[in-house]
Amino acid sequence: MHTKNDYKFETLCDAKKFADAEKVSYNRSCDVYVTGPMLIDESVTFKDMDWVVPAAPYYMVGVEIYK
Repeated sequence: MHTKNDYKFETLCDAKKFADAEKVSYNRSCDVYVTGPMLIDESVTFKDMDWVVPAAPYYMVGVEIYK
């Protein structure tokens, strides 16, 4: 079984807390991979695309679980 989820946070502190908690919250039979937190700023990513309405910057944490 494989699951992958991305979570968005407004603050770096909240994202770090969540990432640290996810690293240890599963049983030992699972392989858990946590990426992030990464700052996502759509106004920079899509700066040359005038038709895109960028979201406010946020921090993203990815969690993949293999069981």
